[in-house]
Amino acid sequence: MIGEESGLQPVPGEPPTGSGASPSQEVAPAAVGSSLPDGLQGQPADLARTVPGSFSSATVGVVGATREPVVVWLLGMTLIYPYIWYFKINKELGNFSSDIKVSPGVSVLAITLGAVVLIPAIVSWLRTAGRIKKAQQIAGAKPSCSGVVSLLCLWFSSIYIQHQLNKVWMQYGSPPAGTPARRG
Repeated sequence: MIGEESGLQPVPGEPPTGSGASPSQEVAPAAVGSSLPDGLQGQPADLARTVPGSFSSATVGVVGATREPVVVWLLGMTLIYPYIWYFKINKELGNFSSDIKVSPGVSVLAITLGAVVLIPAIVSWLRTAGRIKKAQQIAGAKPSCSGVVSLLCLWFSSIYIQHQLNKVWMQYGSPPAGTPARRG
């Protein structure tokens, strides 16, 4: 019988507690709602509002840097900045949402060494545009980023990509990079 060692008797109509209860019957109060954002603990009806847009299960992390697209393009004429920028935007996308899977180092590798074959660079660029589109959806912005359009822009594609990424950060008021992504 449950509780025989401790001398406790079960109360009729209540689920058993203590060491004799099965794990499915025990609920640790500290575990319930502990992973929810501030203000949403104990409010299951509000869970769909934790992240704007269609990805209600997404965990939103931090906002990335809002950059001036023309400055990104001008700095892109240097030898190393385009690769640093590409690494940073992919890392920011990964830090923004747990639903966006990315390895920034592999992305840069694809546009550097993979550019010799050309296909890996194109695939990486298209996937980055797709990640931006997904981030736009998560942030509640109109998903408008297109990998095909970015490829068609050729020399000006960094302007297009940065402008599209800035739309995500604008949904949060364009705060400094690293700010938790919470809408006010």
